[in-house]
Amino acid sequence: MVYDPGKSLHSLHPLKETSSVYGGLHPISRSFGYGAGEVCKDVFEIGKVSSHMSEFQQLVVEVIKRKKTRKLFIPNVFYEVAGYHAPHMIHRVANGTGLGGSNYTLSQESRLDQVKGQLTHLSCRLREYGAEEVRDCLHRRPRTRLIYVGDSRIRQHVEVMLDLIRPLNPVLTTHKGQTITVGDFLGDKGMRQWKKYKHNFTVECPGLYVEFRWAPLLHLRTSEKGGVQPEFKVGGWDFLQALAEAEEDKMPDLLVLDTGAWQLHQRLETVLDQIDDASVYVMTKLRPLLARLAQRTTVVWTLPDPFKDYISHEYSRMSYFSHQTNTILEWVLNAQVSLPPLGIIKWDSFLPVAHAAVSDCVDLYVGNVSLDLLPAFNSFPSIMAWHCTERMHIGMEALSLAVQMTLNHICNPYMDGDYCCSS
Repeated sequence: MVYDPGKSLHSLHPLKETSSVYGGLHPISRSFGYGAGEVCKDVFEIGKVSSHMSEFQQLVVEVIKRKKTRKLFIPNVFYEVAGYHAPHMIHRVANGTGLGGSNYTLSQESRLDQVKGQLTHLSCRLREYGAEEVRDCLHRRPRTRLIYVGDSRIRQHVEVMLDLIRPLNPVLTTHKGQTITVGDFLGDKGMRQWKKYKHNFTVECPGLYVEFRWAPLLHLRTSEKGGVQPEFKVGGWDFLQALAEAEEDKMPDLLVLDTGAWQLHQRLETVLDQIDDASVYVMTKLRPLLARLAQRTTVVWTLPDPFKDYISHEYSRMSYFSHQTNTILEWVLNAQVSLPPLGIIKWDSFLPVAHAAVSDCVDLYVGNVSLDLLPAFNSFPSIMAWHCTERMHIGMEALSLAVQMTLNHICNPYMDGDYCCSS
């Protein structure tokens, strides 16, 4: 059984600077179809209220905006509360008519279809892109070059995007120059040989170039490795430094970064040491480099999705107890909100959806629903589609909405209709 809500998810768009809420000038924004210095943040950043919001949701949005503007601590609960009104995939029914005779059933519409593209915490409406709409967008845009740098939580954005644009016949090339089919990359072969295929790779099709760089520790040099699983603890500093000095035609239209989960993997003497090292120190070190990058392109910093704290920590031979909990992650998130330089887009609009996805998993556990009843999602097997048994990742089904946000940011200025960031 495969869950297919109808249209696939895929949309890219630029950001339009229209008020004092937005800061920083991006010369490369011309590739998005806007004038000099115009960058629209409406897709990525929570902060504008609108008439379609309930009074309660307006209050939540205003509080988040005020705390971000004043650089005050934002408890994770505000994003979780915003997620109460985000579209859920698991819904309660009566009389045991749900999955496996339970009182919970699976929506037959995608999250975006459920709300007709209007997330309650955003002031503008999202368009849902399929492969053909993406093809149309790429034909209209002068170029589309995207670079993602971070860990598996951001790499899976690229995988969902790759699945969506499969009809465009993308060419996928590994860091060793080997071409691999999309089916092999997204399937068992790619999962079994992660380092060979998914460590670093590029995706190309007419009008589109996407690059992923594995660098879960952005603040470290590539050579600074050590400790447990050193092959995974790769720094991103050298790559970002080279990018900041690259020729214009090598610069991306959009640079998407994430970090946080692997920073919490090591164990320091105290929790306060952990917080200082993983949040304040990291962002302070990255700040000058991020400022240089923000002068040359649009930089989107993806704030960390919540962990699933109902799943216990791993104590296997290859791992040990870590500080990868939502309580500690709050401090990392707030450092990433408060410390980047002006001009960096801090992507928090997906967080309510991520919390809704975690809530869906909790409902399944509370309802004692067998996870075997959950369907696959497009190319992704059930276990990856929903990720209810794994602490670190939001399911591919939910990430498809994050991909739609990215596509809306890039494509809407070139497409007809009244959507977020439309020209």
